[in-house]
Amino acid sequence: VIAVDGRNIISGQQSYLKRTENMYILEPHETQTYAGWRTSSNDIHRFYFTNIEDSYARAFGDDSAKGVIAVAVYKEKQLKLRLFKNKQSAKSNAPAAGRSHEPVAEDKAEAGTGFGEHATSHAYRVHFEAERTALSKYYFKYEWRETLCAKQIIECGQPKNRFWPKNDYEVGFAPFPPNY
Repeated sequence: VIAVDGRNIISGQQSYLKRTENMYILEPHETQTYAGWRTSSNDIHRFYFTNIEDSYARAFGDDSAKGVIAVAVYKEKQLKLRLFKNKQSAKSNAPAAGRSHEPVAEDKAEAGTGFGEHATSHAYRVHFEAERTALSKYYFKYEWRETLCAKQIIECGQPKNRFWPKNDYEVGFAPFPPNY
């Protein structure tokens, strides 16, 4: 079960990470990328980071879990039973035509996730009976860089964190090592 800003990414409903919610099913050791809010078995609307006022959750008056990506993992109760499986087409990785959502300036204290451009992403419904309790739950809090600086979670003066992307990031190539 995956929830962004407290909303299930398949149903759009408020999520409590319960086994009865819509979920994506993965085989053992399988990975998958989920790029948006599911609007049909063939369509999503891409996630984009924005201020909380422009977020999908706020559109439903829900600020209960803003800035949090939550995942609950359930083991299957019986073999060969499934509920949903994401099958993204090759086209779904290409930028969608239409309205472009640029990231909003980081002048807001709270971050949210918007309901963005349409993209094709095929899924199909299958039966899956989850065990009674989640095997594990994960919560990822996201914020604007400016907010992380203000809360002193990251150091924002000089020197900068070498792993944090620079504002004027330039793509380059690895140099040859010295004396090569």
